[in-house]
Amino acid sequence: MLALLLCNAVGIAGAMFTSTDTAWYEGLLKPAFQPPGWIFGPLCTALYTMMGVALYRVFERRDRVGGRKALWLFGGQLLLNGIWSPIFFAARAVAPALFVIVALALLLTLTITRFL
Repeated sequence: MLALLLCNAVGIAGAMFTSTDTAWYEGLLKPAFQPPGWIFGPLCTALYTMMGVALYRVFERRDRVGGRKALWLFGGQLLLNGIWSPIFFAARAVAPALFVIVALALLLTLTITRFL
């Protein structure tokens, strides 16, 4: 239960930054394949919930080989997930947000390989 709460708390915190000033975001040039805005709430809720389930399952096996490293990697990617929205939406810092996304993709890849 704690894993679900932790992951969804990060998601909720990030969502609070996305709804502050939508005019800036609406003015950005976005690709034609961008999903509609209404999908992000349900999709992110499902994603963070699944992350919580994965965290719980790996935490149960943390004493296996590589288990603790997997948890550290997960913590790192959760941190990057948590700081992306404030950087992108609140600070409007597109280049640093891109850097966070690239680092997040790398950590996610490492985390997935450790979680398997």
